[in-house]
Amino acid sequence: MKVRRRFATLVFVWGAFCFAHCLAELRSFQMPPKTIHIIHMYHKGDGPDPFPWAHIGGPIPPGASALNTGGDQNGDGWPSFNINPVTGEGECTWSRNNGGQMDIAFSETSVGVWNDIVLLTSSAESERDPRLAFSSSTGGTKIVYWLDNGSPQVFMIERNSATVPWSAPILVSDSSGPARYPSDAVAQGRVHVGYEVERAASGKDIIVSGRPENGTGPFSPEVVAHVSYGGKAEVILDQGGSKVWATWVNSDSDVGYSVFDGTHWGVPQFWPYSSSDDIDTVRFQIRLSIIEGN
Repeated sequence: MKVRRRFATLVFVWGAFCFAHCLAELRSFQMPPKTIHIIHMYHKGDGPDPFPWAHIGGPIPPGASALNTGGDQNGDGWPSFNINPVTGEGECTWSRNNGGQMDIAFSETSVGVWNDIVLLTSSAESERDPRLAFSSSTGGTKIVYWLDNGSPQVFMIERNSATVPWSAPILVSDSSGPARYPSDAVAQGRVHVGYEVERAASGKDIIVSGRPENGTGPFSPEVVAHVSYGGKAEVILDQGGSKVWATWVNSDSDVGYSVFDGTHWGVPQFWPYSSSDDIDTVRFQIRLSIIEGN
């Protein structure tokens, strides 16, 4: 089990935000004399916690607001959380369990206080594993997820700014095979969506599908790599400055990655790891290597 999936990791950003990367509850509050937005999250195990909830950072301050209280006990999925670069507010999305059916839930803060939870999907099938990304120019939000049915597909819902309505679900993947576990990033004027597609013969393809950032046309898929790894490839799109890249678990011993050159995704490269606990560290090493141009 990966360390990041078991314990909370608290990250501080000087003078602005702090948050812990795990599930179930988020809390925010303001502190006089100047406004400081602080986001707290509770830790969660892979299943129902075998120990009581433990808040990170001491007692809950007066006036704190909680998001998704009891989410773990309800069977909700893991959250995707970040700060909107234009509004400065926190945004969070996750799969919410509604009687055994998973819907995409969303909330955002207003002056540091969480708004009501809204459901962005309500189909008769389960929508799972949402991730969000932002347009740095407009503050628009792109949420990707996969539909868990007999023929899994990847979808996106979006809004071009924090003040306009959400779109209807937009199909990202094609009908070439079951598509799952998406991740997204907005860079170089495009929205990129990475995911894995199972192949009937063997293994799976690592796909990144792109579309103009503010366009309405279809997504264009590109096969970045083919892997025979039997576990979850866990495709993650990341960006730094003007660069955007994809990483994935390529095998039991290495992580693959590819960098977008503005037109196509580059030839895959690989970075070794010793155990599953090292994968996040390797992804960070890849990030540093790409940003520094090594």
